[in-house]
Amino acid sequence: MAESMYEPDPQAMPTMPVASGPPVIDTSRLWGGGLATALVAALVAWVAVLVSQAVLNVDLLTPPNRGLTGASGTVLYVFSAGMGALIATLILQIMVTLTPRPLAYFGWIIGLITVAFSVLPFTVEAHVVNQVATSLSNLCVGLVILTLLPKVGYSTIRARESSPPEL
Repeated sequence: MAESMYEPDPQAMPTMPVASGPPVIDTSRLWGGGLATALVAALVAWVAVLVSQAVLNVDLLTPPNRGLTGASGTVLYVFSAGMGALIATLILQIMVTLTPRPLAYFGWIIGLITVAFSVLPFTVEAHVVNQVATSLSNLCVGLVILTLLPKVGYSTIRARESSPPEL
């Protein structure tokens, strides 16, 4: 009687499905969602530039104008926001492929990158109002990426077909 108390009955134990590898990713939908997120992030950056310059009369701390390309600092800033979302999509795909809880790790990585880019304007010499405006703009872009891409991940990541464990 005492032995049965310490050893579970295999017939009474529920069978737990065993994953046969990393989850399956619908990469076309993942990158479609990543492109849509990049567009939203770029638009948020553009709106931040418009609000700061037109409404608040404050310049964001953007890269200087480029001589050969003729690209303005604000165009590079908006483009960088969109590229940041595409880089985040790549990070999400890598996390899904290599880690056990990809969306948790992704959230931490993108959250910390967002904090870093929000603090970064305070590391250069500029007027405080320019630093604050740039910091808030970077925070808004980061929050867009941090809120949209995990939802894309949830909708594009599927568990592999599982099989019952061998006894």
